Amino acid sequence: MNHIPMTRKIILSEVEPQRLPSPTEVPSLPREVYASRLASIRQRMREKSLDSLVIYGDREHFANMAFASGYDPRFEEALLVIPSQGEPTLMVGNEGLGYSKATLKVDCEVLLVQLFSLLGQPRGGTEDFMSFMRTSGIKRGMRVGTAGWKYFEKSEFDDPGRQIEIPSFIVDALRQIAGLGNVINANDIFMHPEYGLRVVNDFHQIAYSEYAATIASQAIHEMIEGLEPGMTEYEAVRLMKLSGLPHSFHPVLMSGERTDHGLASPSSRVIEVGDPLLAGLGFWGSAVCRAAYLVQDSSELPTLDVDYVKNLCFPYFEMMTKWYEVLAIDAAAGEIFEEVSRITNMYGFKLALTPGHLTHLDEWVNTPFFEGSSFKIKSGMLLQSDFIPVVENGHFGVNVEDTLAIANEETRCELQKRYPETYRRIMMRKDFMADTLGINLRSEVLPLCDNQALLRPYLLSHSTGVRFK
Repeated sequence: MNHIPMTRKIILSEVEPQRLPSPTEVPSLPREVYASRLASIRQRMREKSLDSLVIYGDREHFANMAFASGYDPRFEEALLVIPSQGEPTLMVGNEGLGYSKATLKVDCEVLLVQLFSLLGQPRGGTEDFMSFMRTSGIKRGMRVGTAGWKYFEKSEFDDPGRQIEIPSFIVDALRQIAGLGNVINANDIFMHPEYGLRVVNDFHQIAYSEYAATIASQAIHEMIEGLEPGMTEYEAVRLMKLSGLPHSFHPVLMSGERTDHGLASPSSRVIEVGDPLLAGLGFWGSAVCRAAYLVQDSSELPTLDVDYVKNLCFPYFEMMTKWYEVLAIDAAAGEIFEEVSRITNMYGFKLALTPGHLTHLDEWVNTPFFEGSSFKIKSGMLLQSDFIPVVENGHFGVNVEDTLAIANEETRCELQKRYPETYRRIMMRKDFMADTLGINLRSEVLPLCDNQALLRPYLLSHSTGVRFK
């Protein structure tokens, strides 16, 4: 990748936010999508010589199970057992039994396993847990893969494939039945940044993510434009008018000294002029975050950060723009990392995590963007423009995080044909980014959020933003 110097001038000026209509249609994934996913899972099982795949899920760690079956655990744990041949088995607790009927998208035997039920509920059942595992098809000598939410690397363990993160009572049962050495961690089937099945998405999943990202981004920008000094953080969150979509993470809103608390939920703290403020909202397939100061202009900034826009916001915008503009199918993620690192190093700051990452139903799947990465950008990827600058000595940071998709011409054509309203919004956002902000995206880069990449450093000045002159 050849370095192209940034010759355009970054300025702070009037930027009228884009106001798109709310979606009138909610994309849904048809059953045939899940049938195709099940076939792909079994193909990966054959490649790993697995006789059975056991997917664990709970309220927080649901994405692999929901991807494979449509079922996402709510109060309880659950297990989805996929044999190399035949019908899968879903094990649920008392409260999951009825919910499974509303959500399952694959033909599946559903077993009530009261061990997964909450304490104090009926938990006797008619069989012990080992019997349920055998009923699902687990046998002696089988090679069994497990999937929950994380796999490990050789830098972490000598034998990472044997390290399993799901509850020990499940792993113990599997090892007792199949054999101690026959149970391995198989999360990479879903989550590896190169070949994971949840890394490359079809146009149905992209359309659903766009819907979720639209709702999330509109909620965040409604909140920003309704903010007033004297509100509590709780009152600010109410401005989002949360839609009822399932969250990919707990809503975040912090102000003042609380912005050092990372992922904290809102509180009763009163927001005042001059406060830093951070807010984030994510629904399945999307996440939107913003961090800036609650001021009208630079005269209300704290003395420490009087040059906030010039010293941090402008470099941040340059870095973010570089990332957006070099994204392309088959681009090397390691080289993109180097391009972003060159800019951050030039301005004397670093990123807390990585320059962007993969997203799905869960907010963070994995990332191809790290030093020395050999992974390539692929059509079907859902990405987060997630850049968190590390600032020191009491300075406040900045954050502009949005969801986007990478889609080749075939996928874009299907998206336009099957979801024309979705496609129109995407094209309007591309025009906004190019014409208003000066950020030029390749044809395969699809912005899924309203006001994508809009950096408003003064949250009380709604039409002031950072752009290219």
